[in-house]
Amino acid sequence: MRKRDLDRFRNLLETRLVELYRAAHRTARWGMERHSMDQDTPRDEGDEAQRVQARDLQMGLAENEARLAQQMEEALKRITRGVYGQCVDCGGPIEISRLRAVPWALRCAEDQEALEYEARDRSPSL
Repeated sequence: MRKRDLDRFRNLLETRLVELYRAAHRTARWGMERHSMDQDTPRDEGDEAQRVQARDLQMGLAENEARLAQQMEEALKRITRGVYGQCVDCGGPIEISRLRAVPWALRCAEDQEALEYEARDRSPSL
């Protein structure tokens, strides 16, 4: 991969990470403000259930964002080590179009599809 492309991906990853961290900071601040306001508000069972559901949704989103941030940080480390854009399974290049769509991708499209197919086969059925 050319240095110019690596620089472009580094900038893209860093920009997205900053956006994620800012959004997480805003969400945390909003949660603290809301929590302090909710302390004095009497609730019925319906209100409480809705509040718990909203909190659980926020926590799930925060976990997904943390996982995504970690994947982006790992991609930046791969750039530094000089292995960015190489598939972790076959060692071949990850398609540029794939990296443009998912700059933190670990695998080429073929190996990613195989991994997802395997995961579907192993998932329990009801």
